[in-house]
Amino acid sequence: MKRIDKIYNYILKNSKNFNKDKFSDQKGFSAQEIGEKLDILRNNVSKELNILCREKKIIKIKNRPVMYFDRSCLENILSIKLPEDLEEILDVNILLSSPSNAFTENKSPFNYLIGANTSLKNQIEQAKAALMYPPNGLHTLIIGGTGVGKSLFANIMYEYSKYIKRLSKDAPFVVFNCADYANNPQLLLSYIFGHIKGSFIGADKETDGIVSRADGGILLLDEIHRLPHEAQEMVFHFMDTGTYNKLGETGSTRRASILLIGSTTEDPNSTLLNTFIRKIPITITIPSFDERPIDDQIELIHYLLSNEAQRVNKTIKISAESIEALIRSTSYGNVGQLKLNIQLACGKGFLNCINTDECIDINLNLFPSNIKNKILTFSAKGKVNVTECDTIPNTITIQPDGDKTFLETDDYKPPFNIYNIVEDKTSALHEEGMSDDYIKDFITTDINIHLKQFYVRLKNDTNRREVLLKIVNKDIVEFVEEIKALAESRLNRKLNERFIYAVSLHFSALFNRIKKRKVSFSSHIELQLSVNNKEYDVATEIHQLTQKRYNMTIPAIEVDYLSLLLASIQESSHQERVGIVVASHGSSAATSMVAVARKLFDVDNILAVDIPLEMTPSDILQTVIEKVKIVDEGKGVLLLVDMGSLNNLSDVINEHTNINTKSLDMVSTQLVLEAVRACSLYNTNLNTVYSYLINGFRGYANNIITEY
Repeated sequence: MKRIDKIYNYILKNSKNFNKDKFSDQKGFSAQEIGEKLDILRNNVSKELNILCREKKIIKIKNRPVMYFDRSCLENILSIKLPEDLEEILDVNILLSSPSNAFTENKSPFNYLIGANTSLKNQIEQAKAALMYPPNGLHTLIIGGTGVGKSLFANIMYEYSKYIKRLSKDAPFVVFNCADYANNPQLLLSYIFGHIKGSFIGADKETDGIVSRADGGILLLDEIHRLPHEAQEMVFHFMDTGTYNKLGETGSTRRASILLIGSTTEDPNSTLLNTFIRKIPITITIPSFDERPIDDQIELIHYLLSNEAQRVNKTIKISAESIEALIRSTSYGNVGQLKLNIQLACGKGFLNCINTDECIDINLNLFPSNIKNKILTFSAKGKVNVTECDTIPNTITIQPDGDKTFLETDDYKPPFNIYNIVEDKTSALHEEGMSDDYIKDFITTDINIHLKQFYVRLKNDTNRREVLLKIVNKDIVEFVEEIKALAESRLNRKLNERFIYAVSLHFSALFNRIKKRKVSFSSHIELQLSVNNKEYDVATEIHQLTQKRYNMTIPAIEVDYLSLLLASIQESSHQERVGIVVASHGSSAATSMVAVARKLFDVDNILAVDIPLEMTPSDILQTVIEKVKIVDEGKGVLLLVDMGSLNNLSDVINEHTNINTKSLDMVSTQLVLEAVRACSLYNTNLNTVYSYLINGFRGYANNIITEY
């Protein structure tokens, strides 16, 4: 009998012995119990249980530990029919007390929040009251420290509004960070309410604000305490009457139906006008990580580890000491800080088992001293008490669950893996209808970014080769060094050191896949990359040498992968790029946006011009020209500006410098980031980037418009 059948038969046989009272008391069978009874490793039991859930043979019951029960037996015990798409029961008490209502509430977006029945229970009830209050809900203020999840909570409120049909499925959810342009009230009000032509210098056309775009939905004003008093008064008037005027507009009144949510880390009584506060009747305080009960803290750690397990497709095991260290070291940054610490540990653990079948083992040795020492010292709230210590399990083992959906994602990536980059993103971009040339450019850039992220961690280490040898077999590294010399000779150009790291890691992963028989020799991936013929010829030669060296058959698709690597990895000095200059009024608006782009993309082809309001047009022109000359690499310069009048600078700069420039107005952090990414693409040009940004770029997320 197969292992999965043994497990199912055990659950079915024992489920038949339950009545309603026994189910209420025991709630089913845990993976640990099943493993012990059948003498099967718990990890293998968990794997089969997830399959049985997806096959709709059993039902998962959220509990500590998670329990499982036969689906048909539960239906007979409760005299109900479980929904076809239901795999997990989130609240067994609701199921037992009111079976008919359990499944309606079971799908509530709020139920996916950790702490929905504990530390966030009151906050969720407040949110539901605010959203359901007739006729259009009550404006709400969310208060909490950095990283507690204020934006996530607001997003769940939006999803719940659609869930209860208070909002339509396509209702907008608009996010605006009030800290941007907080020192320039005129521009800030223009972004919020819009402006008419001629309302201020540079307003050469009428523009809608975010209030117009949020009509019929929810507007989240993040860092609402940064709103100047003048802006607070205008927002107050809008909340009070539902009407507003664009900046510079008189004699006409516009209307919008919006539920406003504000979020802040500050005491509203010290930062917001009393009249403004009185217009927001619901105040929701999100507890800090320290204020959450130990069960919630452990569940948050479990959730974040599950996210990482799915991301790297490896089982993760974490010790009790590591769990306690994570809990005690999480203070000022709350859940955001916890996520970063977990990603740090998982990244190091991944390196330790990158080319093995072993799981990621998280222990104290993977943490920096400031986290590790927390288990040896008293934290601000005192030593973890005996009850809490008993609650922390000896180990938590988490397997990747490909069907699991996470509430939020981030940009963390494990060390360079071309398979993740190419296989995952090629299919996703094809589904989005992107052209083959765009996909090739996107993936080529992505490879470079991943290489930089991995290489930057090693560039200050004098023993870089020794570090690589801890990850990759020495014979592979030496073979790649030979390949590098061959490729440089054939291509007549130097390849930087990243070539050795990238190809060594790639071959290590490839050989491991072949060994585990997870490689396909008839790949469905069609890269259709127009790489240079020389690079393809060299890749073909490397492919043949590799097969001969290791006496194995390697799929033909590897020629395309190697061609990609050869096209992507070259000295940056050989790649001319489109330059970018960001010009914006205010003391630091442009500098702030450029700083974010440089931090994320590690680029130097972008410069900022902060324009004081009193600066003369001639001085502005001269300053921008100087920046354009510095950033130009021969492929032109893209100007991103905040006002329409600055949009005309490109023509003047063309005449003065003979440097091809094009400009876009209404600059935002999103626009800057996408411009940097587009300008970093292999073999791109100014006209292509400009055309894409003005016609094709619509932001980063469906139904969520983020303005900066």
